[in-house]
Amino acid sequence: DMDSFDASSQYYQVKNSGKSDIKEPYYYNYYNNSSQELLITTLACPVFYNGQAVGISGVDIGIEEFQKVVDQIKIFPGTSAFLVSAKGFVAAHTDKAMVGKTFDKIVDGKSGELELEKILSSADITKTYIKADGKSYYTVVVPINMGDKGTRWALGVTIPTNEIFAQSRKSVLIALLVCILGLIVTTFVINYLAKAITKPLGDVTTSIKQLANG
Repeated sequence: DMDSFDASSQYYQVKNSGKSDIKEPYYYNYYNNSSQELLITTLACPVFYNGQAVGISGVDIGIEEFQKVVDQIKIFPGTSAFLVSAKGFVAAHTDKAMVGKTFDKIVDGKSGELELEKILSSADITKTYIKADGKSYYTVVVPINMGDKGTRWALGVTIPTNEIFAQSRKSVLIALLVCILGLIVTTFVINYLAKAITKPLGDVTTSIKQLANG
C-alpha cells in the first residue's frame, strides 16, 4: 500500500482517519516460493508528528494466531466455529479446509438472517437455524470490533440441532447460554489480541513525539 497513491488503500485510510485498522486477510510469499505462501493480515496504526498523521506503522501477523482461538471453541460434538472478515473471507474455521473460502459457503447461501452486512452492522448477537448439506444447524454469530476505525469481523458457531436436542431441555438451555457467553468471551480475547499487537505500534508514535520534543 505504501507504494500506491490509491486513496482507498489501507495506508491512506489509516493515515487520514488517524485510527488503527486491520487489513483483509491475504496470502503473501516472504520467500519467493509459491509453496510457502502464508495467510496473514496487517494491523496498522497512524504515526503522529506535531499533532498531524505523517505516516503509519504496521505489522503482519499470521492468521494462525486467530485460528488458535477458534480451535478452543468446543460446545457439542460436531460444532464448528469460524472467524470471518468484513468482506466475508473465512479467516479461521474448525474445518481448516474452509479457510480462504467465503461466508456464504458456511451458511450455504440460504439464510437471509445471516446476511453478513446485517450481522456486522448490528449491535446484537445473531441467532438462527440454517440448513446445510441436508442437515439442520443452530447458528450464533457475534460482531467483533477490530481496531479503532470501525472495521468489524464476525465470530460464530454452527451446532448440529440433533446434538442439541439429544440433551435434556435444561441441559440445552444451559449449553446455549454457555455457547453465547463463550462467544462473547472469545470476542474479547480476539479483540484483546488485535489491540495487544497494535499497542507496540502506538508506542512508536509516542517515541516519535518524545524525540520531537527533545
